[in-house]
Amino acid sequence: VELRPVLSFKARLEHVKWIEEGETLTYSRRFVAPRRMKVGTLHAGYSDGFPRGLTSRGVVAVGGEVRPVLGTVSVNHIVVDVDGLDVWAGDVVEIVSRDGECSLERQAERAGIMGYQLCVGLNPLTPRVYFEGGVAVALSEPRLVEAVG
Repeated sequence: VELRPVLSFKARLEHVKWIEEGETLTYSRRFVAPRRMKVGTLHAGYSDGFPRGLTSRGVVAVGGEVRPVLGTVSVNHIVVDVDGLDVWAGDVVEIVSRDGECSLERQAERAGIMGYQLCVGLNPLTPRVYFEGGVAVALSEPRLVEAVG
């Protein structure tokens, strides 16, 4: 039996904007823009399972291109470099992919943790889509489930 990775973690660009040279972003103004550039804010952060250890080290795939995380990973946002790309708010970005530079193992390595730690650190309230043969067959949205009792 041949096993292969199946997990991917995606988020949408919430905001895309231009910043000027010298502008600062993220907690403690950790990122200082080296030039005028276009940045995108993803609605995902360490509360969703993207490790803070990927601050200024992580990468994401935007339109198939690997792009760096800029500055500090915050509780529910990640800022990424989208300069030179034709992207808009609402576009989907791959944070963890099945292979390549954004794979679970590569992201975990950059964060200084094991792949399993990244995997089990994914927030159980994050919606999950299950696929079979490339077709979505189930959706789990724990945030929409009401407590009964």
